[in-house]
Amino acid sequence: IAKSKKTLSSGINAEYGGVSVLDDENQVPLHHGIFQLLSILTRDKRPRIWKFLSELYTVEPRVGYHLLYYLYSRAQLDLYSEFASYTSAGTLKACLTEDLRICQEEDSPATFYKIISDLYQKFPSVTTGNSNILHLIVSCIDSQQLHSIICNVMSKKMKIFNVRSIGSLLKSTLEWETFEQYCVWQLLSAESVPSESVIDVLKDIKDTHHFELFSSMLIFLKSVKPTEKVVKKIIFLQNFEEQLVIPICVWWIDKYSEGVIRIIESFISAAVSTMDDRRLNILVQFVEMICKAVDQNHMLYEQTTLWRQIKSSYGFISASVKEECPVIQRMMKENKFESDSEADSDEERPQLSKRKRDVSVLDSDDE
Repeated sequence: IAKSKKTLSSGINAEYGGVSVLDDENQVPLHHGIFQLLSILTRDKRPRIWKFLSELYTVEPRVGYHLLYYLYSRAQLDLYSEFASYTSAGTLKACLTEDLRICQEEDSPATFYKIISDLYQKFPSVTTGNSNILHLIVSCIDSQQLHSIICNVMSKKMKIFNVRSIGSLLKSTLEWETFEQYCVWQLLSAESVPSESVIDVLKDIKDTHHFELFSSMLIFLKSVKPTEKVVKKIIFLQNFEEQLVIPICVWWIDKYSEGVIRIIESFISAAVSTMDDRRLNILVQFVEMICKAVDQNHMLYEQTTLWRQIKSSYGFISASVKEECPVIQRMMKENKFESDSEADSDEERPQLSKRKRDVSVLDSDDE
C-alpha cells in the first residue's frame, strides 16, 4: 500500500487533471482510468482493498466522490458505507458530506444534482436534517435544478427535513445568502413540514432583522389553516408583532373570519377563568394591534361576541395596558355591542392572581 501510495502521489494530478464525472453528453465516462481502477478494486471487497482506497483517498480526496458516483452508476451504493468506515472521517455522515462538498466545488453542478436525490433515498439517516448537505444543495442551484428537487420532494423521493431538528436547521440558515434561504423555504413548503414545528424556530430568535425568515414564514403560513394550536403559537410570540404576528393574523381573519375570532374568544375566556392576567393583557394588546391594522369598516368591529368578551374581562386588564389600547377604550365607551338586557358594571375588578387551572386552551408547553 505504501509503495502504491507513493507511485499514485507522483502521478495522480496528471491522471485527474480536470476530469469530470460526467462527459459532454451528461454520461459517466467509465472508460476513464480512475473508473477502471475503481472497477477492478471494487470486485474484491476484502478489508485490505478498502484500506488501499482510503490511502488513495488521503492522496487525492476526489477519489471519494468518484467512487461514490461509480457505485451509484452500478447500483452498489451499499459499498460506500463500508468504504467510509475505513476513511479518516470515520463515519458515513462525515465522509458523505465531505465528498459531496468536493464534488460540488470541483466538478460540474450536473454531477452533484444528478446523484443527490438517490443519496437521500439510500442514506436517509445521514442526509435528512443535514444542514451542511442542504447548504450545498441551495448554494449553487439554478431554477431547473430547484424544480427537479421540488418534484422529487413532492413525489416522496427525497426527505430533506427532520421535524425534530427543524428549529436548529432553520436557525443555521439565517446566515446564508438571501437566495439560498428562499430556496430552503421553497423546499420546506414542498415537503409539507408541520407548521407548529416551523413556528417554534422563533422561540430562540431575538433579532427582528431576519427579513428573509419573516417573509418566507409569512408566505408559508398563508397556506396554513389556522387551528387553535397554530393561532396560539403565533399570538404569544414576543417581539415579532409587526414582522409576522399582525400580518398573518389579519390574513387569517379575512379568509377564515369568524373561525379565527372564535379561537381568540376562547383564549380570552380561558385567561379569565384561569385568572391569568398576563395572558389576558397580551390578548387585549393583540386585539388592539389587529384593530389598528385594519380600517374601521372591517368585520372585526362587528364581532359582537368578541367585544362582549372583552367588556366582561375589562376590569381585569391592567391600567397600563388600557392606556396603550385607545381603540378598545373607545369601543368600551360606545357599547355598540351590548344588548339592552346587559348591565355590566363599569367598576374595575381586582387584578387577577397568577393561579392557573390544570386544563385550559392556553395551558401547554408549546407557547
